[in-house]
Amino acid sequence: MEQSKQVVIRQGGVDDSTRILEFFNREYPQYRRDSEFWHWINVTLGDSTSLITIAECDDKVVGHYCIIPQTLQLDGVDYSVGMGVHAIVDMEYRKFVSIVDITNHTRKLASDYGMVMLYGFPNQNYHIIQEKIERWDVVSRFDALEFDKSESNSKLEFKPIRSISESKFISLISNISVDTSMVSIKATPSYYYKRYINHPHSIYQSYFIYEDSVLCGFVVLKIYEGSIGHIIDYYVNSDIDITELITTSMNMLNVDKMIQWDTNSKFKKAMIDLGLDTRPSFKTNFLVKFIDKNFENNNKICILDVTNWNLPMGTSDAF
Repeated sequence: MEQSKQVVIRQGGVDDSTRILEFFNREYPQYRRDSEFWHWINVTLGDSTSLITIAECDDKVVGHYCIIPQTLQLDGVDYSVGMGVHAIVDMEYRKFVSIVDITNHTRKLASDYGMVMLYGFPNQNYHIIQEKIERWDVVSRFDALEFDKSESNSKLEFKPIRSISESKFISLISNISVDTSMVSIKATPSYYYKRYINHPHSIYQSYFIYEDSVLCGFVVLKIYEGSIGHIIDYYVNSDIDITELITTSMNMLNVDKMIQWDTNSKFKKAMIDLGLDTRPSFKTNFLVKFIDKNFENNNKICILDVTNWNLPMGTSDAF
């Protein structure tokens, strides 16, 4: 008979980061997770330091879940929410501790923090646990869209963002008049700087966008595995032509094909207007967990309709 192991579940923090990273790199060695990345995602990126729960046994981290504090914009009101990431239990310890025990602990931290809702993009295994056991609500289970890259003329000009301070970046784009009518995770100029330009691994291509020599926004692109292009995110004047944005992005990327979320209704229409021959690619699960009952009663119908959302690929930590 296998001897029972004593596993302790508790709140984690900065002092646990080295052992958490050792755990991540044991479980998923294919991903680059170093101290710079840990500090970026857990200290720099969110509205405040992440809420972390760890399971430990014999001074070793064997389970983990994290909620990154964010702000939801809905009908002109800001709400405190959190994005759930990195739900992991060591395979050898799954008889002794459940991921549900770990996430329940973190959800209590989120409730105490004042969050009204959690959201996440669980993989094809974990989303079943979230739906069936943890009772998360499905907003959408959708296909990314793949299409061959094409090039054509555009009136927009993209200028690379290389070395720039946060204050200079904010001063340049603060006057951009963006569309805030959709449900979205609030993204300020400071957030964009931290999320993309100041990413510790420099995995993005960021550009200021000009039309007739006037700054009208910025866009974040990414090349995956050397041959696939993504429009990860953008922050543009509300009157900008999204077909031009897509066209110019394709012109800038040295790839054979693109894979995109359709982001929002305006972006989806632009893809249709361009006549792109799209085909289904990978699936994404988008789920939410309501914490505050009043918030749920007042907003559930709106939030569970994905057509109400602005959902760039950068909303997910996977990109």
